[in-house]
Parts: sequence; C-alpha cells; structure tokens
Amino acid sequence: MLACVIADETKKSPDHYLQSRLSGKSWGAIAHDNKVPVEKLTDRLDHLANYLASAPDKADSSKGSKDKK
Repeated sequence: MLACVIADETKKSPDHYLQSRLSGKSWGAIAHDNKVPVEKLTDRLDHLANYLASAPDKADSSKGSKDKK
C-alpha cells in the first residue's frame, strides 16, 4: 500500500518502490528521497486501520449468509 501511495505522488511504478524496500531501504527514507511527506503515509495507514477496524467480522457475516439459505 505504501508503494502505491508514493507512486501516486511521483507518477512512478509501485514496483520501483517495492524494489527499493526489498533492497533494505525504509519506507521513511523512500518517501523522503521522493519528497513525499511521511505524514501522508501515516494518514493513509490510519485510514486503512480505521476501515479494517470498522469492517464486519468475516465469521459473523458468513453466519448470516448461511442462515439466509
């Protein structure tokens, strides 16, 4: 996800940033090198965490679909 956020800001491929990360560079260093504010990455991660926390439990939703059959 972080590679995609940085790619959106720089118009480069997310794969480019994944390769940098796999080479040992931190996400913070990658963002800094590409002039992407780390706060933007943190904000996106917070949004994702909030979304996942508010998502219904998969086990609960599958129970409901079985009951409807």
